[in-house]
Amino acid sequence: MDIIDNIIIISTTPEKDKHLYGLGLESGVTLIPPKYENVKFPIGDIFMFKQDGKWGLVNLDGAILLQPEYDNIFSWNKDYVVVAEGQPFHYKCGAVDWNGKEIIPAEYAAIGLTDYSVFRCYTGAEYDWGRNHQMDSLKYDGNPYLWKNSRNETLSKQLQIWRNKQQVANCNGWLILDNQILLNPELESQKWVSDKDLNFIQVTPGGTLITKDKRGKYGLRDLYGKSIILQIYDDMKLMASGIVVLYNGKIGIIGTNGNSILPTEYLEIRDNIIDESNKKEIKGDWSWIWNVKNGFVYRYSKDHPLDTSNLETIIVRSDFFVSDGTIACCKNRESKFNTFITRNRDGENIFSIENGFVLGENADRITPLTSDDYLIQNGDKFRLVSTNLDSNSLSIEFDEAKYYGEGILYYQVDGLWGIKLFSPKLYDTSLFRIEKDIDIVPSYLSIKPVYGMMGILIYFEIQNSYKMFSGEEGICSQLIKTSGECLLGGNHQYTGSFSIHDSIIQCQVGLKFGFVDFDDETIIPFKFDEIVFRGKGKHGGFNVRIGDFWGILKHNGKESHIKYSKSIPFRDKYEIVIDALTGLKGVLNTETCEEVVPCLYTHIILEENRAIVARGGCPEDNCIVDYLYAKWGCYDTLGKLIVPVRYDYIKIDGEYVLAGYDGGFMTYGQNFYYKEFGGKYALYNSVGELLIEGFSQYNLGDNIWSFYFGGKWKTWTEKYGFDEYSFEYGVGRWLLVTPDLKTILPRDCGERYQIKKGTKIYWTREVNKHDKKVINRINFPLNLLVEHEFQIDNGWIIDKRGKEAINIATGKRITGYHEIDAVSDSLLYVMDDEYNVGIIDKDDQFVINPQFYALTYPVGNLFIGATKGAKGEFIISLLVG
Repeated sequence: MDIIDNIIIISTTPEKDKHLYGLGLESGVTLIPPKYENVKFPIGDIFMFKQDGKWGLVNLDGAILLQPEYDNIFSWNKDYVVVAEGQPFHYKCGAVDWNGKEIIPAEYAAIGLTDYSVFRCYTGAEYDWGRNHQMDSLKYDGNPYLWKNSRNETLSKQLQIWRNKQQVANCNGWLILDNQILLNPELESQKWVSDKDLNFIQVTPGGTLITKDKRGKYGLRDLYGKSIILQIYDDMKLMASGIVVLYNGKIGIIGTNGNSILPTEYLEIRDNIIDESNKKEIKGDWSWIWNVKNGFVYRYSKDHPLDTSNLETIIVRSDFFVSDGTIACCKNRESKFNTFITRNRDGENIFSIENGFVLGENADRITPLTSDDYLIQNGDKFRLVSTNLDSNSLSIEFDEAKYYGEGILYYQVDGLWGIKLFSPKLYDTSLFRIEKDIDIVPSYLSIKPVYGMMGILIYFEIQNSYKMFSGEEGICSQLIKTSGECLLGGNHQYTGSFSIHDSIIQCQVGLKFGFVDFDDETIIPFKFDEIVFRGKGKHGGFNVRIGDFWGILKHNGKESHIKYSKSIPFRDKYEIVIDALTGLKGVLNTETCEEVVPCLYTHIILEENRAIVARGGCPEDNCIVDYLYAKWGCYDTLGKLIVPVRYDYIKIDGEYVLAGYDGGFMTYGQNFYYKEFGGKYALYNSVGELLIEGFSQYNLGDNIWSFYFGGKWKTWTEKYGFDEYSFEYGVGRWLLVTPDLKTILPRDCGERYQIKKGTKIYWTREVNKHDKKVINRINFPLNLLVEHEFQIDNGWIIDKRGKEAINIATGKRITGYHEIDAVSDSLLYVMDDEYNVGIIDKDDQFVINPQFYALTYPVGNLFIGATKGAKGEFIISLLVG
């Protein structure tokens, strides 16, 4: 039962606060006016409604379908409704028809409806309350139940397991319940099932029944119990075209009417299940039932070819019929089971239900290539047989074969290889459109397919022998078309394999690799010792090696430096590379082949379009010494050094870079790789300008930046022996500026102070030699700084302790109160030492004297104040601010 979307519950509040409910749409349209005590969300076009404390059913047109006479309703179908009596957690369920006539009395914990006039009546269930106007539900799966018919007659004893999807089977009005109970169209139990001690029955498409007795033996009967096949078989499995039977370890097939299709004398029957998609991965949800062993599903492609020298490599997925104490069945509806391979002690054959056996004599082994074509092996010889009259099967025997899909067979006779298109039907459905009749006689020492032009074109790579000028025989590689015409290598210059990449072809001459075009003209010289395809896209191309040095090569011939210690990963536009001679690191732009960061550094971290670089440090990655003894800087990805390599620490914050100095690293607890820098910072922008430095804490907001000068880090060892740390703000000061470095607080003249880029602010701590007093100094006006941690609210900088408020517009500081909070840009709440609350203006003048226990936030210029009377009662006043 499906819930309709976009429907909402609507309600009114009439007299005595009694809500009435109806249904509407989210758009505001009313479907059912609010007139019921309660409603549930509709299932389909029917919903539950409550009236006078009882539930009924009504449709979205407002027509009452079932009168409100029940304590609850749990489900319904086109014929019946499950209703309940009693209270939550103690309901008793029954079934009625849509006229309210009782079908099953309300005696059960739950009732499960079917598509027929039979009911599962449960003795136990778990109640689940439906929240937010959802229907209540009962969970009963796995509990014992009785089968009952529409006359309330019990059809079975209690069962312990609910067999999902096997509850009810239908055959011309006859019903089978749980594979154990047979009912005629009048829903009368057929007692012959229990009289003959049958504990399993299954209907066949022919209207017969597969039956299993208490001995575990299978047979075939009609609906009235007449025996068609005696209960002699060890197993039976129903398929679309018949019944697979097992007898004394041998398999056969009978029809659903009992006729013999194959006698039970076969060790194995394999269905010809072929995946002809020629894709890399097999898609689909496959399930196995019973015991599957040594199974086959055949699929062939350039990544999974058939090779007669190792036929086991073609096994991709298990799914077929085999006798190994039981019968294994293929996925439901996957196979039509009309043509299959049989095996007995004399060998294998192909059997068609329509036409019988295909081979006059059994073969040693049969391997399907397509749904119609089979590779036949006898001894060390092979041949091709087809059940399709339109196939181009080979009439000769051959010694070896390879099959990559697409209906093209590569075969060898007397040491030479040829090619044959044996399945034009399959080839026509593929992407390839070259030759309709590929037939190259065995002439070559080796042969394999080469795919090009986005996989649409296919060529053949062959090895051929030729006479050299010296008279000796040589072996060369050639690339030929499907017609047999030579495309590359007509002058016998190539060795090794070919690889097509769009409009260029990778080839090998001697021990060197390069590229030619389709006219056999050299495009990229043959100077590389190794070429590895990186992938497609802007940062794709090839990794190339000359000697011990690697680099990147693009399709157009553009190269990076060939100087790196290993091949460059195919992950991102920018990759870290290592100079093979120095062991130092740099950054390579894999799209342009440019080294944007030179190989001068021991450590590089790529982060947010920045390259953080370091000289010195520990040679091992992730070692804390990397940070302690290295000097760090930062590049952008255009190759500009934006932070000099002289700092102890680099941190990226959006488009800005923070450079740390005059401090070390503190570890936390047991995690020595979690570090906090305990020094001062310099702030750089994205173009490398130094903005401000000398601060120890910071926050870069959207409109206001804050920097803290002073303070110190405190470290200690906790009781378990681990180091911990915290920052103490102490007597330092906060500087608040806009992103263009203008102070938030104005100078005495009322104007904001413009800080020059590169300004270094010093916080120093000196001890007087004479009186030992500590003197703190800062080279910045104190009236532009904030002493304590703060928050900004309504144009005020409020000390987080609540002791001070600074007006951002004027710079005026207001202190002397127990607590201060902002009301607006011109008013402040203040609390005196007696905990009385009042309001002052921005000039520190009282608007409302501190005499109230509490004050509300204003509505307009009105406040509500509360004071305590002599007896402790609250007195409420309305005030004008």
